[in-house]
Amino acid sequence: MVKACKGYLTEEGLFRVWDQERVLIISRIHDCLNLNRVYQEAFQRTKKRMEETPGEKPFDFSQLYIFGKFEAFCRRLEKVCYLRSLLEHWLIV
Repeated sequence: MVKACKGYLTEEGLFRVWDQERVLIISRIHDCLNLNRVYQEAFQRTKKRMEETPGEKPFDFSQLYIFGKFEAFCRRLEKVCYLRSLLEHWLIV
């Protein structure tokens, strides 16, 4: 997921995050953050359904193990959003 998001954000390495229009990159960052949220919600729903189904073996995977790198990536993306907004405000003023 991280690799796919990096490709999406940079158009497969053609453009750096800092060289793209602020509105476009912020929108793409929010898409990546939303992807993380949706995947984790789907994981939780599936885990709960498996726990509630008799005879079904419950998940014994660590959510941190599955989503840890993507979570760290998303925290960095949130910082990039903040910095882009801060820089644009500072340059306008």
